[in-house]
Amino acid sequence: MARFYFFLLHFFILSSLFAQTQLTVSDPQSWWGGGQGTIEESVISINPLGIYSEIGMYLTFSAKSLNYHHSDTLEVVLDFDLPAEAIITDLWLWVGDSIVKAQMLDKWSASDIYENIVNRRKDPAILFKKQQGHFQLRIFPMAGDESRKIKLNYLIPNQWLNEKVAVTLPANILRTSKHSIPIIELIYSPREEWKNPRVIEQPDYEFTEVVDEDQHMVYHTLLPNQSVYSSLNVSFDSPMKNGIYFKYFEEDGEGIYQLAFNPSAALNLFSYKKVAFMIDYDESKTTITKEEVINTLKAKILNEFTANDSFNVFYSKLDVKEFSSAWISADSLNVSNYFNDLKLSGVANYSNLPAVLNRGIEFIKNNGNEGSLFLISSSDQFGDYSPANTLLNDLKEKSENKIPISIADITDKNYQYYWFGARSYYGNEYFYLNLSRLTGGEYERLLNYSYLYGEILDRLFSSLNGFIRSFDMHTKMESGFCYARYNYEDDPAAYINKPILQVGKFFGGFPFLVEASGIYDSQAFSLSVNVNNNDFYAGDSTVNQLWAGNHIRNLEMTGSGNDGISEIISYSMQERVLSLYTAFLALEPGMSYTCADCYNDDDGGGIITDVEDTEEAADSMFIVAYPNPFNAQTEITVNLSKDFEINSAVFKVYNVLGQEIKTFENNFSGSGRNLKFNWDGRNDNGGMTSSGIYFFVAANSFERHTLKLLMLK
Repeated sequence: MARFYFFLLHFFILSSLFAQTQLTVSDPQSWWGGGQGTIEESVISINPLGIYSEIGMYLTFSAKSLNYHHSDTLEVVLDFDLPAEAIITDLWLWVGDSIVKAQMLDKWSASDIYENIVNRRKDPAILFKKQQGHFQLRIFPMAGDESRKIKLNYLIPNQWLNEKVAVTLPANILRTSKHSIPIIELIYSPREEWKNPRVIEQPDYEFTEVVDEDQHMVYHTLLPNQSVYSSLNVSFDSPMKNGIYFKYFEEDGEGIYQLAFNPSAALNLFSYKKVAFMIDYDESKTTITKEEVINTLKAKILNEFTANDSFNVFYSKLDVKEFSSAWISADSLNVSNYFNDLKLSGVANYSNLPAVLNRGIEFIKNNGNEGSLFLISSSDQFGDYSPANTLLNDLKEKSENKIPISIADITDKNYQYYWFGARSYYGNEYFYLNLSRLTGGEYERLLNYSYLYGEILDRLFSSLNGFIRSFDMHTKMESGFCYARYNYEDDPAAYINKPILQVGKFFGGFPFLVEASGIYDSQAFSLSVNVNNNDFYAGDSTVNQLWAGNHIRNLEMTGSGNDGISEIISYSMQERVLSLYTAFLALEPGMSYTCADCYNDDDGGGIITDVEDTEEAADSMFIVAYPNPFNAQTEITVNLSKDFEINSAVFKVYNVLGQEIKTFENNFSGSGRNLKFNWDGRNDNGGMTSSGIYFFVAANSFERHTLKLLMLK
């Protein structure tokens, strides 16, 4: 079973990026596939920390209406997506009246323990990262007529704008529920610089002050269940000062900082947007619902446009419909009213792409040739080069002046493949690529890098005000230096109205200096900004997780050998940041400490005991190897504790990916509880393994002990 599980585990790691967010409940001992689970209760806590926010999700799962009985022993599996930059930092599991905080382990150890416990009907939960932005949570057991509760913590970058900062909540996870969640509760603990919290999609539901059970004052609001059918964003007044937000934490002479730098505010350059949005929706070609298309667009306009910006919307019908024959001021009242009307009139479920594009171009021409077009489409009728080129030529003739057209391609199912020009194209990709290039717009598609729909809009909205060419930014201390910097986005382009988010380390004294240069609107600029004592906010040690999460992600994406993987595991376990090679594992209270309440600021102190022996027991149980590192052979000595159950014991060697390399059965020497194993670096098939890091594991049904080995050839 363990071999099969390891195969599945690494199949997930290497398989397609395009995972589906889904919640399933099934009996792991049955061949029946189970069904869609239900989220009975959802509470989301929001804790802005700087350039990131910490999100806590309290979720209660059940098998409601799946016809299971109390005697059924079920497993809950939640496959879910978060933005690629998200950093998962913790997991809690409710077991009866106790709340267990998960332990961070290497993935293969956690997976093996979980699988063995599932076979023994104990109470574990496991959370691991399948790929960038893709995760899986498993909980076992759940009686057929009962429920299980967890809390998941993660860090997510905030969206920084001129006047406000917004954080996107995981509405996609809430939508996995088979039955509607009756109420969604949002909780926010007041912080110094984060003022006026509000739900963008539900402006009528205000946060109110309440005192929680720990006598702490918090803000909370209760949202109706329809809010999970679209995007969900909470915004705050922007704490930026003159285009800069700076927060730092310093300990033992080394500091970590968070920086948000807005070029437009620092340069006093503000440009206003005029954008005509075009919606061409073919229901058969996308997994994104029409409601999500409309509501997420509405939220983005509310979030990123001001009353000084202008918008309009055109959408497919038999005859193309429009909001207005003139530009509309993008104040919140106009946006809400016009989109409410759109819900009543409705977007068609079929494509009318040429007519929508034609109407958008006509509108720009009739209104002074000012503004740009923004197409959201799930059409694939113009994928072949011949009809695509014909339509491109017609549109070129129609547009006397080049009108920028940005395109969000949300086609992700039932699309056709095309091959020409020595490459493949999916759906309308060839047409959209060339249309955006010819007009000077941008193109993003749902299938690229496994973006979420909201992430595609984020990227395209960033470009609406234009780019800063040849942009360069450097940070330093006046008496010292900065190093190990990570930007929130890998995109080398800088946008005039989009802040640059950076986390980095520093050594030395203030002031902190930001130096930036580039070319905007054909004009070169260079500036230097000092961040003095009155311009920054003091942070806390949670910034260590923020830096470690970015460092781990960078190592994962650049492709790491054994040394890199070892560094990832080390940082991951040290800072409790989930990686591709680690997992969170929560076990039943008999193997853990528990916390009385996980709703307070630090979520209590309940930390699960190490799966390996504690220091108190280490005197009677140890594993050593000599030589280590080794070249030809190493001798592994195992001194078993008096409580170690040897009848079910196994002794194995694994590689850093959790793959079983060598099993020692009866070929070990020693007597009683002092055992010796000789390993020459060969696997069970007799083949020689490569140089690198390996793990010797002594385990039984109740515990596991590990020794790292380093083979050098």
